[in-house]
Amino acid sequence: MKKILSIAALAALLGGCMPSQDHLASSVVSPAPDWIKYLENDGTVGNIAFFSENLSATYAQKNGDIIGMALIKKDGQNLKLGDMYAQNGTSFIVLELNDKEQFGYQYINMRDKNELTTLRGAKKVKFYQFGGGMLESVVFSSDSGAVCESFAAGKTVKARAVTNYYDKESANNSEFFATVMDIGVKKGKGAEIKNLDFKFFVSDGKLADTQTRARSAEFRSKVIDADSKKQERILSNIVCAAPKN
Repeated sequence: MKKILSIAALAALLGGCMPSQDHLASSVVSPAPDWIKYLENDGTVGNIAFFSENLSATYAQKNGDIIGMALIKKDGQNLKLGDMYAQNGTSFIVLELNDKEQFGYQYINMRDKNELTTLRGAKKVKFYQFGGGMLESVVFSSDSGAVCESFAAGKTVKARAVTNYYDKESANNSEFFATVMDIGVKKGKGAEIKNLDFKFFVSDGKLADTQTRARSAEFRSKVIDADSKKQERILSNIVCAAPKN
């Protein structure tokens, strides 16, 4: 993940001079976005780009610091996905999914108490996490109303987690595989994987070895199970956490 925005342009974009619309004219970005392919939560292959003065300095940031922003391609436009916030050496973005919004989502300013209040009442929340050679998107939903209200009440929250793992030896993160999980999450009780699938986007020469590694008992115990359990912490510590004073 590279620096793909000039420092001057980054300062403008993050300093209150963002265009009023969520789509960006190509002239705003210098140079052109360095798009990375990934498997989206809905099963489509999407494109994402990261804008930061220095993403490699994420580990030095305090939790909650804004370290940049991410763009996606949607309907032929470059859209701001949201601001990226530092969290334990990685970064994240939170969205409220809402069909009434023009592009189906509203990115959440995690420093705005009014937006956090809106987030607590959202019936569907999307969480992106970036770093450590992976890109993950999780859609949280509940059959019992708002996600955070259901979670606080000890009810099961549904999590659809798609995690992309990149081959560090591939050019421009062009080769990767993804786990697709349906998870039941309860507050204080971890998570239960209800369905697990794999998708592979690697060359034929690497496919067999990649499939063996992804489906191994070691990868299951050290990575997949840990990823599922992490969803409870995401809800507890970020999405449904009480706003800070």
